[in-house]
Amino acid sequence: MDERELVRRCRAGDLPAFEALFRQHAPRVLQTAYLILGDRQMAEDVMQDAFAQTFRVIGQLREPEAFRSWLYKMTIRRAWQQAARERTQQEAARRLGALPSEAGPSPYDEVERRRLVADAVLQLPAQQRAAVVLFYFDDRPLGEIAAILAAPEGTVKSWLHRAKATLARLLGEPQPTVGGEH
Repeated sequence: MDERELVRRCRAGDLPAFEALFRQHAPRVLQTAYLILGDRQMAEDVMQDAFAQTFRVIGQLREPEAFRSWLYKMTIRRAWQQAARERTQQEAARRLGALPSEAGPSPYDEVERRRLVADAVLQLPAQQRAAVVLFYFDDRPLGEIAAILAAPEGTVKSWLHRAKATLARLLGEPQPTVGGEH
């Protein structure tokens, strides 16, 4: 059964249809929340809150085709609210850095590299972090990201550009030069 039909059935109160939507979207919603928050327990809480809210208000969704964007917008909003409750972004980065790593001592090991990237992403401002997660980790097109974040496409492009520059600086990667300067 396609997503639009599941949404229509949910709007009519069909619990098995909602469970099917949950199974279909839960892994990606959890990943999105985790990449924004850097904490699995908080991400699970955000996912549960987002789906509970979705269940309560799915009758208000006018266009069933917009369900996915609507769900991600709700997830990101909840993740931002949760992040705002944290005292600082540094606490979240420290928690992520304290996770056990399977990496060896080599700084170029893939597991260590992923931890460093995740740590750097957590240091981005909330809007940039959400744009990076949706674009690079969730492979969403710019138009969909703009709809989810309720921002013009140009703004999303700007957030991504700034985020890439910040991430390059935080990760110690060479910065591109402007005007031929080396």
